[in-house]
Amino acid sequence: MHRAPPKLTLDDLPRPVLPEPNAHKSPAPPVVVECWCLMVATMDRVRLDKFTRETWKKFDAKDLEPLKWAILRRRRVLALHAWP
Repeated sequence: MHRAPPKLTLDDLPRPVLPEPNAHKSPAPPVVVECWCLMVATMDRVRLDKFTRETWKKFDAKDLEPLKWAILRRRRVLALHAWP
């Protein structure tokens, strides 16, 4: 007698191999990060927000530590200017 093969379950399917979270991000050269730190000091809030989102999407966060602190300083200055 011929028996039908068992039905597949989710456990039988191969699991997809996911890339590491920062595998697609580029390293940021220190000279470029220094330049960005200087640029950030003159940005308004809207441009600063957009720049931050775009930069963190494209570059590895471990290379952007000095830029992170420059952005936080600029946000503090902008917040102080917002108060009369």
